[in-house]
Amino acid sequence: MINGEPIPRWSHVAVAHSGKVYVWGGRSKDASQTTKLISIVEEFDPVTMKWTQVHTRGEHPQWLERCTCTCTEDGGTLYVFGGYHEGTFSNSLYMLTLDTMSWEEIHCCDPECSPGRKAAAGMVIWNNDTLVLFGGYGLPPTKRFAPDTAYVQNTSPDGAGWTNDIYLFINRWGWMY
Repeated sequence: MINGEPIPRWSHVAVAHSGKVYVWGGRSKDASQTTKLISIVEEFDPVTMKWTQVHTRGEHPQWLERCTCTCTEDGGTLYVFGGYHEGTFSNSLYMLTLDTMSWEEIHCCDPECSPGRKAAAGMVIWNNDTLVLFGGYGLPPTKRFAPDTAYVQNTSPDGAGWTNDIYLFINRWGWMY
């Protein structure tokens, strides 16, 4: 927070909860124009037009840029999936309980069912208990569940590509393709 202003950032996520907007993650540049990752949650109150830096508990996701997020319909929980950091993609799933500002990593019952490591995917919540994850850019999904047509390799040296796969995470039980 600089003089009550939010940190300028890109590749971040944002959600609304209880009349306020929460922004997390992404990248920014410091005074020397050096790019840095942002792990700070900032809150915007549109009624007062003020920004506040929010302190969180627990371990936040390490994958701070190009992750995807969604919020439960009641607005109480922010889910963050995947992302990219220092040349590595993630398929981690975290939740931030907005009333307590507590982070928690959600572990899948069967890790082999998890989506491939990716960033820039789309995610929504359906029926307030099912996360729907679509597409993204990253490493190939597991062949056990994904058809060959679900991955288009790019010419990048890391073997990353675009996906059109869809996964459901149902009621904290696990991923389904």
